[in-house]
Amino acid sequence: MRKKYFALLCGSIVAAIVLFTSVIVVSAITIPKDYGLGETVGKTQLKKTTDARVLVGDVIGGALSFVGILFFGLMLYGGFLWMTARGDEGRITKGKETIISAVIGLVIVLSSYAITQFIFESVTNNTGGPTVAADAKCVAQNEKYACQNIANCTFVFGDTEVERIKNCTPGNECYIGLCPGGNEIVCCDAGIE
Repeated sequence: MRKKYFALLCGSIVAAIVLFTSVIVVSAITIPKDYGLGETVGKTQLKKTTDARVLVGDVIGGALSFVGILFFGLMLYGGFLWMTARGDEGRITKGKETIISAVIGLVIVLSSYAITQFIFESVTNNTGGPTVAADAKCVAQNEKYACQNIANCTFVFGDTEVERIKNCTPGNECYIGLCPGGNEIVCCDAGIE
């Protein structure tokens, strides 16, 4: 009996090695080194940003994704414990406590994120209106201009943000690249009289 399992294990290992080796060889021959991401990024017409706020936001987004995965895993684990308890009160209690703890942890993390987001938006006035201290490069274009969300620009039209960014030209009293932030923060007519 042990010999059968040993032979099955060895056969599975050999099959896995052959399968993964062939996949690696084929992918090395046919797939570009960047997996086609460079071409995709080029077609989006979005600028690469090195703004610390955007990078911190990306890190926080990644951390929240990890927390979501962790929450899902804990929910599965707690549910598995509860479903396989077979009447054992200790395992039922442990499963329930795991699920309750996971939900409480998720509520705490999401609440702290919401509070932090609210505070940052209140302090930086990054809600789409003109910023408190407009960038000097922007004001140098025209004293009526301010760094703000492209959706609030007076002469820039489009149904989507991508269309508005394409229509952000000096002829429409809009300048990209003069304001800190992502592509959606531009220098344009703020409606200041």
